[in-house]
Amino acid sequence: MVIHSRAELEALRDDAQAELEATEESFRLMWLDPRHRGEGLTGILNAVRWLLGERPLAPISNEVDPANPLPAPRSIGSEKIDAEDRVMGRGEYRQTWSEWYAGGVLRTLEWATITHNPRPRPISETM
Repeated sequence: MVIHSRAELEALRDDAQAELEATEESFRLMWLDPRHRGEGLTGILNAVRWLLGERPLAPISNEVDPANPLPAPRSIGSEKIDAEDRVMGRGEYRQTWSEWYAGGVLRTLEWATITHNPRPRPISETM
């Protein structure tokens, strides 16, 4: 279950898009290796757009649920597992996605869903 509002998800989407276009002096993503910023930010964007129903493809598995415009909690959980497997070098998506892309997906899905030990927002709200 997504614990953040639509407005918070849209703000993250907008920040990720802006961050893709940012110059080095204004980077807000400290956890990403600068050489892999684009991959990590694309993972964030794809994950948040999927959660918003703007992207039908799940960010790691590329699965589509035509019956539901928004991903079900079970689908979100499955994507988190797939993203974590890729970050750790396991699973079937090793050749499909980089660990940086999967890291962006994982951080976004954890931030959006974990209530007991909340995760930080994938992109800082301040510079």
